[in-house]
Amino acid sequence: MNWALWAALGSAMALVQDMPEEGEANRLSAKNFRKRYARKGLPVVMRGNEDGPTFDELGEMCPDGPMEAYELHAEGKGWAGFSDAKPCTVHEFVQDESAKYGMGLDLKCWCPDLDVSMPPFLRDDRHRFSEFQRKYWPSLALGRKHGGTQMHGSDQMLPWWFKVVAGKVDIRIMRIEEWRPKFATGSDPLIINDPNPDFNGPFDAFDDSALNEANVTLYKTLAKAGDWVYAPVGALRATKIMGEEPIVAAFGFFFDHAHKKRLLRDFCDKYVETMTHRLAPLGARTCGYRGHGRAPDAEVTDPCLLCLDIAGALDDASARGARPPSWHLADAIFNAGAHPPACAVESRFSRECPGAQSRCPAPRERPSERKRLAYGDIDLNGDRHISRQEVGVAVAQAAAFHRALSLNATYDDLAAWVQRELGEVWPAGKPSMTDRALDEALRLGTERWAAADSGREFVSGEEL
Repeated sequence: MNWALWAALGSAMALVQDMPEEGEANRLSAKNFRKRYARKGLPVVMRGNEDGPTFDELGEMCPDGPMEAYELHAEGKGWAGFSDAKPCTVHEFVQDESAKYGMGLDLKCWCPDLDVSMPPFLRDDRHRFSEFQRKYWPSLALGRKHGGTQMHGSDQMLPWWFKVVAGKVDIRIMRIEEWRPKFATGSDPLIINDPNPDFNGPFDAFDDSALNEANVTLYKTLAKAGDWVYAPVGALRATKIMGEEPIVAAFGFFFDHAHKKRLLRDFCDKYVETMTHRLAPLGARTCGYRGHGRAPDAEVTDPCLLCLDIAGALDDASARGARPPSWHLADAIFNAGAHPPACAVESRFSRECPGAQSRCPAPRERPSERKRLAYGDIDLNGDRHISRQEVGVAVAQAAAFHRALSLNATYDDLAAWVQRELGEVWPAGKPSMTDRALDEALRLGTERWAAADSGREFVSGEEL
């Protein structure tokens, strides 16, 4: 296959074209995936042939799992073409023949036995190790004939994967290089880009003739059981169930080093631009100055914390641990280092997770020492364990508060500084720190950072 030709087609022609294809996902090396698709921002479908549980069988496998049934809007308006969502269980969705499309079930917690193994291109996903991961990752999708989603994007523009377990689905993908210049500009844009993309009106991704007349370039594929589909950074996507058989699918978002450059450019730096009306760029990049930040949202990963992680500021190689016993989703997620984030069942990110009960150590008792430090709430995710990632956030915010870096410092500058200073505050190899030891380490760090403050002023994007 000529991958250079695929890259050129996206800018040379306006049409609905077939998505690039690969063989089985497990046979595509991570190196070739990064080279051919991730760094070029191209989608791909990886063909497979394994069958999974059917729609009805899944209803028996995970009957009590909580999810949401989405109602389709008559005119295709609303996020992904939905008008409303109502809570239900997997069993209720399967039994309700009027339900067309459902999502929102956390697979690792409520259906960990679903046989989905992570292929090489997913194995470096930072979600496995991030203290600030999404609550519903990865997720389940269920749908019946005439169900599906209209074109939509994701928060933080993260790349997306979709594994078909049963059934067939037509998938359409529009790259960010296509929609941002065509639909997110002008006085009344079709796409509101702030920087998360959101449609300001109906958009039928499955009317091929209308798309061609509108000079829109989309990639399409008919994905069947066993296939994996990848959508790159910032891409919009739509799905439509094909045939009589209902679909079962697993999906999720991910980020790794291969996507760092695109995510920083296409999302994180634009997120900072939206915040500079009240914060200097460095303050926006560090979630506010120390003591004036905000705790992460329980449902969706805080964009500031995510961008710090994408940039490498919160990287902690010591937390990754050994290779998991298998690349089955549950094995890989619940064996992610010494303190797997998915095992933080008391975290605000994971209040309920039955799947963790048999796979994780017993919850730690609340320590007698205080958790709220003089420098703010270090335990950001509330799991009663202070991690190097959380201390990294504290160090990053101190950089802004004490002006230890230029207020226009880039994410790369910030990441390098945080990693260096974190090594001073929390030496590598030290497994944990008490509140008292961390207090003292941050106090000593504060003296160094305050000394670096030269009293520079920030005015209208320039430092004086």
